[in-house]
Amino acid sequence: METFEVLAKKKRREWKKRTIFISFGAVLLAGGLAFLIWLGLSFLSTQQYNQLEDYYYRRTVIAFPNMQRDNARITSASHLKGTYQANLIKDIDGIPVKYEEIEANFSVMNWQHDLLADVVLPSSVEQDRTEMAYSYKSHQKAALFFNPKASYNPEDIIRKPAQEFPYLADMKGQLVEVAISFDKQYTLAELEEKLPKNLKINWYWIGSVSDLNTSNQAVRHLFGWTPRKQWLEPSYEEFYSLLEGFSQSEEAKEMGQEELAEDVKAHLASDGKLGKATFGGVILTGKAENFAGLEDQDWIFASSIGAAIPNQPYYQLDVE
Repeated sequence: METFEVLAKKKRREWKKRTIFISFGAVLLAGGLAFLIWLGLSFLSTQQYNQLEDYYYRRTVIAFPNMQRDNARITSASHLKGTYQANLIKDIDGIPVKYEEIEANFSVMNWQHDLLADVVLPSSVEQDRTEMAYSYKSHQKAALFFNPKASYNPEDIIRKPAQEFPYLADMKGQLVEVAISFDKQYTLAELEEKLPKNLKINWYWIGSVSDLNTSNQAVRHLFGWTPRKQWLEPSYEEFYSLLEGFSQSEEAKEMGQEELAEDVKAHLASDGKLGKATFGGVILTGKAENFAGLEDQDWIFASSIGAAIPNQPYYQLDVE
């Protein structure tokens, strides 16, 4: 018969084993739970990044005049947050030129687009007549669009429609981007008769049916279509589909600009038919001397020079 002392030792050993087992199980459970939480937070962070990437993909298709993303990457990344960076590249007659750099943050809970890469600032608010603007970060000249229905007053940020064709005569030997605002809306067929063949058509602005002063709009709110010469209809169908999606989104409802929403709605009335769609402006690029024939045309309301670079003999231009 076992003595009380022997029984007590057995009990203590059993409790010790049980305690070790429970402790080990608790550690495993806690470790597994922590791993699952880590996986969940990483998944949420990845979702936020994907939404940010999708935002810039969609927005550069329906807005951002003559700008495409390049070298998109994640920097300063952890499993819970990161920074999304990309270059905004302009196409100047087939030559890529850097405009601005996007730097947007995302985390487990949300993402934020880069507001500073979107806005333009007037050259000087103290000038009597301000008709030029520059990008916020790198202070590059912005190509502006002007609504012929808008009023331009001394108290406005941009006080006068730009008329910058005369400057091109002194820019020989350069490749230039020019935003042209029309006196009214035109169809693609009408514009094919008006626009010169020795300049590249980079981007069509949908224009405005309201009296909105569009000259100081953020580039994410300048809506328009990038024509793909070999895929003209498909590229317009993609643009139309994404613009329609934007018009029904929460962002459009929270935009706070009824006139801009009205402009989008008016363009969507084309029902996705390119021949029926009308446009209020265009971005043309090419040799500065090739713009000479456009000066003093009565169907042009305003002309605003954007990016310009020296032409080089080794450049392979899209349009000579």
